[in-house]
Amino acid sequence: MLGHFRARRLRAPGAVRIVAADQIKARLVRVEQALEIKKRRGVGKDLDGVVAGAARIVRGYSTAGIGGALAATIGLVAPSVIIIVMIAKLLRRFGSSSCLQDLLGGVRPAVLALILFAGIAIAKLAWVSWENALIGLAFLAAIHWVKGHPIVYICLGAIVGLVLRL
Repeated sequence: MLGHFRARRLRAPGAVRIVAADQIKARLVRVEQALEIKKRRGVGKDLDGVVAGAARIVRGYSTAGIGGALAATIGLVAPSVIIIVMIAKLLRRFGSSSCLQDLLGGVRPAVLALILFAGIAIAKLAWVSWENALIGLAFLAAIHWVKGHPIVYICLGAIVGLVLRL
């Protein structure tokens, strides 16, 4: 039913904008096209899951409305939650096992390598200028010594980006 509404820009402060499903689809197509261009350049490979998840939710909405979007969201999230719950139960049951401790001792460095790889890939995208690199290093130092909440750093980064027009 929401798909029949036309989106209008409301000038009142704090006004809500209703976006039609067709507009969401059009935006998603533009994102997928941009992603395809980036993939050809070897950039943005990690965004496939995000775009695919958003596409499933939009497809669910266009097929069955809010219920379809909700079903698509649950279908997207449920497998991960089920696997994590199963692993948590296994860890609770066999957590003191020396074999499991040895296994986790080998998994930790692999997970660290995956996180570092993702961090390096993001750093390559973010390093557009020396300003960006210095700002990144300043945030790294602040995170290390101040240990604030991640949302604070994200908001500060947004403010810095607006002020410096990055």
